[in-house]
This record gives sequence, structure tokens and C-alpha cells, in this order.
Amino acid sequence: MEKFAYESPALLTFGASAPGICNIDCSTDDICSSSADEFGEDIEIRVSGNPTKWAQKATIEAKFIGYSGEIVDRKYSIDGKKTWLDYTGALSFTQNVSVFFYAADNAGNQKTKSVDVTKVDSVVPTITVSGNPTAWTKNDVVLTVTSDDNLSGVKVQEYSFDQKKWTKVTGSTASGTLTVSGNTIVYFRAFDNAGNQSEIVKTEVKKIDKDLPAVTVKGNPEDWVSKAELTAVFTGTPSGIAEKKYTLDGKTWKTYTTDVVVTQNGTVSFRVTNYAGSTATTSVSVTKVDSVAPTISTS
Repeated sequence: MEKFAYESPALLTFGASAPGICNIDCSTDDICSSSADEFGEDIEIRVSGNPTKWAQKATIEAKFIGYSGEIVDRKYSIDGKKTWLDYTGALSFTQNVSVFFYAADNAGNQKTKSVDVTKVDSVVPTITVSGNPTAWTKNDVVLTVTSDDNLSGVKVQEYSFDQKKWTKVTGSTASGTLTVSGNTIVYFRAFDNAGNQSEIVKTEVKKIDKDLPAVTVKGNPEDWVSKAELTAVFTGTPSGIAEKKYTLDGKTWKTYTTDVVVTQNGTVSFRVTNYAGSTATTSVSVTKVDSVAPTISTS
């Protein structure tokens, strides 16, 4: 009975005496019917593991099959066939490369096969966040998120407030926006089509101040006086007080530095502005001031 032989790992080889004669007993005639004539070649190199979709690495395995003789030499090259290395098992690649395989049998036959690995991307995408204000604002903040990946491309951008629940950023896959209505910390990340994750970018929004400042006035007399001294108390907000003003005529605003002395009745207005641009105004009506000396007539 004819015999079959397999090379490790799982490599099919034939003895040199005749095609199809090997070392393992064949149970059927079909097993031992392989020959160089049927395959049209003396050596076959079968390559598997080359990804057709984007992946972070490729594990390439070659099987060398001899139909006219025993495979005695197995090599590979990754520098354009300049340097040949012994093939001893599956090869792992984290970047795209052209791999050449070489085999020779003891009958003098040789075979070379090349494989182009083009779907490997092990480089993480980059992500940037812009629009975080450095000056105080009373408005919502719109953060612009942009990612880049030169190989497989950006698949998705996500944000989170706690790094537990992640939500897709509104916009295209590589550019989007997030509107923030109050001071908070937001985390951003991006994934490419190979599954690589970018660094997590922490963005702290801390320049939103939607609170209104306030001003109260003390010292408006309830009894008649010759003059009134009005004291304004200004209450700020997180951004602080940027400006304190008052006016006696409703037209000209002056900087408030100390009590305002009023010698005639009328409306006095006080205004406070914070660094976010919000203002508040309080007006008081002074009606109990009489600074005119009485007159005396004799007869």
C-alpha cells in the first residue's frame, strides 16, 4: 500500500522516490492520487491570515507542500528579497508589509510567493478639542472635536462626563461638536476602523458664568434731611465684579468708589457688571432731601 507524509506544522510532503508515495498508510486511492501533474506545479505555498478588513495586526501562516519531492528549505523575506530568514512558524505584523516566501524540495524544485499585507493599522488616532474659552462667558460653550487617522480612518468620536457612559459626538466621524451649558469636565476619545483607541482628552470647562450680579442700596432717608448718603452693596458671581457704576441723571455713569451724596431729590441708579458681561441695575427714588435754607421775612 502507498504511504502519505505530513510536515510539521501540518505540512504535506511527498517522498522523493515517486509522486504520491508517502509514509502514512492511505485508506483510499483518492488520498494518494495527488501528483505534480494534477496540480500543475511541483511546490505549492499556501498563505493564510492576511486580513481583508482593517486589523491591529496580521498573523500570516504559510504551508509548504511538495508534490515531487520533500520540502527541505523554507524561508521568508520582508525587505524585498534582500534578506532571507528561516520560516519556523506563523509571522505576526503590526504594520503593512510585503512578505515573500520561498520553498525548495530535494528534487531541485523551487517556488516563491509574495503576499501584500495592506489592512494593518496599529497606530492610534489623534484627537484634539478646541473652543474651550479662556475668558469668562455667559453663553453656552461649543466644543469642537477633531480626530485624524492616516491609515484605516476614524470610525467614531465619543464623549463622557464620568468615563463610564460614552456617547457619540454629533457630527461626522472625524469632526463634531458638543455644546456645554455649564462648567464641567468632559472626556473625549476616538476609535479608528482597526479598533485602535486614541488617548483620552480631558477638557475642563470652567469659564461659564450665567449668574446675575446684584446691587442693593442703603441710606435712602425716610425723614427729611439736608442730604442723603447712599451706600451700594454689590454682590458678585463666580466670574467676579468687573464694574461698579452710578448715575444721578440717568445719562452719565460714574465709577462707584464710596457713598454717593445726594443733595436734591431725584432718581439715583446703580449698576454692577460681572466679567461674563451680565449686568444688574437698581434705582432708588430720593424724596426726603431738602438742602434749601428757609427764608425769613420781616414786616
